[in-house]
Amino acid sequence: MNYKMDKKFREYYGTNLRQVFLYLVDKCNLNCVQCLYKLDIGFQVEKKEIDFEDAVKLISDFKEMGAKKLTLMGGEPTLYKSLLELIKKSKELGYEYVRIDTNGQFNSSLLEKEEFKMLDEITFSIDRTYKRD
Repeated sequence: MNYKMDKKFREYYGTNLRQVFLYLVDKCNLNCVQCLYKLDIGFQVEKKEIDFEDAVKLISDFKEMGAKKLTLMGGEPTLYKSLLELIKKSKELGYEYVRIDTNGQFNSSLLEKEEFKMLDEITFSIDRTYKRD
């Protein structure tokens, strides 16, 4: 284990953790009316995205605890600078199912990247949105 986890959490899940949702980045290219993660709410931490090394340590720990599914989300996960490397690393660690939750407003060239093709699913949010200025 890379991180010291709460003893009760570790005992409760043991190796029975199945699915993990990893929040990668605060940034978003839209301003959806219903969004819980609006930048103007002000509850974000000082860092606006998780360091790649920390993300790898976390998904490694959760894999050790039995996780098989990983969802990468954010703000908008396609704005995370190390997204492709994290997808690849997730598969190398043995995650059977990796997906992202996106608003779909990303450069279509991303679809041609080999690491992006490793995703098992891309889920899209279809909501009332406003473009950021």
